[in-house]
Amino acid sequence: MAQEQSTVNAILSNKRTDITVTDNTVHLLSTAQLSLEQVIFDNSLNSAASYLKLWDANTAGAVTLGSTAPNFVLPAAAGETVDFNFSCVDAYGTLSSRGAYFNLGLVYAVVTSAGTGGTTSPTNDVVVKFLHSEA
Repeated sequence: MAQEQSTVNAILSNKRTDITVTDNTVHLLSTAQLSLEQVIFDNSLNSAASYLKLWDANTAGAVTLGSTAPNFVLPAAAGETVDFNFSCVDAYGTLSSRGAYFNLGLVYAVVTSAGTGGTTSPTNDVVVKFLHSEA
């Protein structure tokens, strides 16, 4: 797994973390409280759907892949890149949400089955881009 983190000048977010996921291991993004504003999930190298599972946890050891229920499961169809936005703007252009809040931190994994039980890694790498702000 390769991980690159940079500071960005976005409306809400102050960090962008780009990760190439090569396995079905549970990974730690952050041990801090954070707001997740956007996820770009690139499954373009795979001929089957992949699922990004997210947990509110501050250690990878707090999650058992296949038995700990995820807080979010984000799908990407075969060969697709999907953009998930968690921030909202009202009809007047005013920001009304800081995104999905993770109280303990953020732990994630990429697998080929949705729900709690999936544990098989995608055949090829996927790229996940997180745009987030830490408290």
